[in-house]
Amino acid sequence: MNSSPAAVQPAATPRTIIAGTSSSLDQFTDILKTGSEQAIIAALETNPSLSYQCYAVTSDSLPINLLALASINGYTQLFDYLLSSRYRDVPISEVVGDPLQHGQCALQLALEHGHIALVRKLIDKLCFPKLSPTRFDFSGDKLEQLWPALSRGFQQPFPDSHTIRELLDKYPAMQDETHQALSRVVEEFGLTYRISPGFWSDLDCQLFAALFQQCWCRVFEGHFDEAIGFAKKLGIAGHIPGLFALILKAQNCVEDTAEKKELFERVIRTVKDDVESRIPDHPMAVFGRACALVRICELSSGVANAMKGTAKDMLIELEGLVEKNPEFIYAKISLGGVYAGIIEQTSFWGGSVVRKALTSHATPENIHTQFAQPLQVSPILPVAHLEYANALIRIKKEPETVKKHLGIAAQQTPLCAEEEYDINHAQKQLQELSTKEK
Repeated sequence: MNSSPAAVQPAATPRTIIAGTSSSLDQFTDILKTGSEQAIIAALETNPSLSYQCYAVTSDSLPINLLALASINGYTQLFDYLLSSRYRDVPISEVVGDPLQHGQCALQLALEHGHIALVRKLIDKLCFPKLSPTRFDFSGDKLEQLWPALSRGFQQPFPDSHTIRELLDKYPAMQDETHQALSRVVEEFGLTYRISPGFWSDLDCQLFAALFQQCWCRVFEGHFDEAIGFAKKLGIAGHIPGLFALILKAQNCVEDTAEKKELFERVIRTVKDDVESRIPDHPMAVFGRACALVRICELSSGVANAMKGTAKDMLIELEGLVEKNPEFIYAKISLGGVYAGIIEQTSFWGGSVVRKALTSHATPENIHTQFAQPLQVSPILPVAHLEYANALIRIKKEPETVKKHLGIAAQQTPLCAEEEYDINHAQKQLQELSTKEK
């Protein structure tokens, strides 16, 4: 499958409202013709049933309902009003009325007119209808605005349609499978979007990007199960946020050691069975497997892991990832932690000889080197200071520095659910240290 469209698609022509109708209020016609978003909302406040009864006619003689009107003209306030909590328990087909297949064609219209924030709102309504709210809000344009800060640990570009196109071009082995996944999602959730036959059109890339972004929203909100489940529906590309969500769930939401290990092993199996052959060198995939190996090592005997070669495997992967992607902060944090773990374990079973058999890089100096950049990231990355403190605890060094960095992590304001968990861990450890000193 060619990821490039066969022909350049013309830009959609903005539609102008030239007439309107209402079964109950003729004056609503005049309100629609003014194109005033606030006036339309005010009329709906006076008579909410209008949203079920009226439609507008555009300059190209297309009858559209109110949600489609909002989608065409980018009326964010009207769009939000129509999908607001007052209709929470009402099927979307009743909210937006007829004639255009219950208004779900609004998604196609919003795509054609470049209103991606509205597309994402519709995806939330259709694909995640029962999602519970969290303290973190990435709706509208907020995800894109916050992305540089949210992604400062892994330094990946914002997943817009341009990024999706580059991903498909770089990994052609995933093009057909991902296009099929997009078709299945469109059908399953009734998105009423016309998939381009045999190639990735610009609109296909835009829709997939919007779906991909909403998967990342679930990760950052802390809806890890929803992110994992939706990522599966997005095919191979979905593993990029999906594996990350799986790791965060295992680290933060599971207490049982056996269950934690099973989830980390699931990450490793997924990379081996589904990811390696299609996106073998993608940094998030490589990191996912390496991070899972690190966590399994932490949950197991150091001797057992050395015997199985697990420690050596994760070192090779992390050191290679850091070398190829020097801005991948999470990889440096993990590698510094691994060095500390090797020093801690080898002090009990073989000392420097066994340590050198694994890597000659596991020294206190190299721990500091790996953490140097993560500790300087702005905004402050709580996990960098938390894991640096833990690394120093493992090698029994600098107790005052340990408290300092736990304190820095504990004082941060979280930007997302992952950071909230890290801050809570730092606060708990700081409290435990204070209790021991009393």
